[in-house]
Amino acid sequence: MGGLGAEYEISILSGKAMLQHLNRKRYLVRTIAISKTNKWFSDGRLTKSHDALRGLDVALLAFHGEFGEDGRMQ
Repeated sequence: MGGLGAEYEISILSGKAMLQHLNRKRYLVRTIAISKTNKWFSDGRLTKSHDALRGLDVALLAFHGEFGEDGRMQ
Protein backbone atom coordinates (compact mmCIF):
# COMPACT_ATOMS: atom_id res chain seq x y z
CA MET A 1 0.00 0.00 0.00
CA GLY A 2 1.05 3.62 -0.40
CA GLY A 3 3.31 4.41 -3.32
CA LEU A 4 4.45 7.36 -5.35
CA GLY A 5 1.15 8.28 -6.96
CA ALA A 6 -1.25 11.09 -6.22
CA GLU A 7 -3.68 8.62 -4.63
CA TYR A 8 -1.29 7.69 -1.82
CA GLU A 9 -3.77 8.40 0.99
CA ILE A 10 -6.53 6.35 -0.66
CA SER A 11 -4.09 3.47 -1.09
CA ILE A 12 -3.23 3.55 2.63
CA LEU A 13 -6.94 3.53 3.53
CA SER A 14 -7.57 0.60 1.17
CA GLY A 15 -4.66 -1.34 2.62
CA LYS A 16 -5.81 -0.77 6.20
CA ALA A 17 -9.35 -1.88 5.31
CA MET A 18 -7.99 -5.06 3.73
CA LEU A 19 -5.86 -5.77 6.80
CA GLN A 20 -8.88 -5.48 9.10
CA HIS A 21 -10.65 -8.27 7.22
CA LEU A 22 -7.85 -10.82 6.93
CA ASN A 23 -8.17 -13.81 9.25
CA ARG A 24 -4.89 -13.71 11.18
CA LYS A 25 -5.61 -17.14 12.63
CA ARG A 26 -5.40 -18.59 9.09
CA TYR A 27 -2.80 -16.33 7.50
CA LEU A 28 0.58 -14.95 8.45
CA VAL A 29 0.13 -11.32 7.41
CA ARG A 30 2.96 -8.95 6.55
CA THR A 31 2.23 -5.29 5.88
CA ILE A 32 4.33 -3.73 3.14
CA ALA A 33 4.08 0.00 2.54
CA ILE A 34 5.87 2.28 0.12
CA SER A 35 6.30 5.94 1.10
CA LYS A 36 5.76 8.89 -1.19
CA THR A 37 9.56 9.07 -1.48
CA ASN A 38 9.85 5.38 -2.53
CA LYS A 39 11.07 4.06 0.82
CA TRP A 40 9.86 0.52 1.56
CA PHE A 41 8.60 -0.63 4.95
CA SER A 42 7.82 -4.17 6.05
CA ASP A 43 5.71 -4.29 9.22
CA GLY A 44 6.73 -0.70 9.91
CA ARG A 45 10.48 -1.26 9.55
CA LEU A 46 12.51 0.37 6.78
CA THR A 47 13.77 -2.26 4.33
CA LYS A 48 14.84 -2.77 0.72
CA SER A 49 12.17 -3.69 -1.83
CA HIS A 50 13.60 -7.15 -2.56
CA ASP A 51 13.78 -7.95 1.16
CA ALA A 52 10.19 -6.80 1.74
CA LEU A 53 8.92 -9.13 -0.99
CA ARG A 54 11.09 -12.14 -0.13
CA GLY A 55 9.17 -15.25 0.91
CA LEU A 56 5.69 -14.09 -0.06
CA ASP A 57 3.23 -16.70 -1.29
CA VAL A 58 0.40 -14.26 -2.03
CA ALA A 59 0.21 -10.47 -2.28
CA LEU A 60 -2.94 -8.38 -2.06
CA LEU A 61 -2.23 -5.05 -3.74
CA ALA A 62 -3.86 -1.90 -2.43
CA PHE A 63 -2.32 0.56 -4.88
CA HIS A 64 -4.32 3.19 -6.72
CA GLY A 65 -3.16 5.33 -9.60
CA GLU A 66 0.53 5.02 -10.36
CA PHE A 67 1.91 1.54 -9.54
CA GLY A 68 -1.52 -0.07 -9.18
CA GLU A 69 -3.82 0.92 -11.96
CA ASP A 70 -1.04 1.25 -14.49
CA GLY A 71 0.04 -2.36 -13.78
CA ARG A 72 3.64 -1.66 -12.80
CA MET A 73 3.49 -3.33 -9.39
CA GLN A 74 1.90 -6.49 -10.77
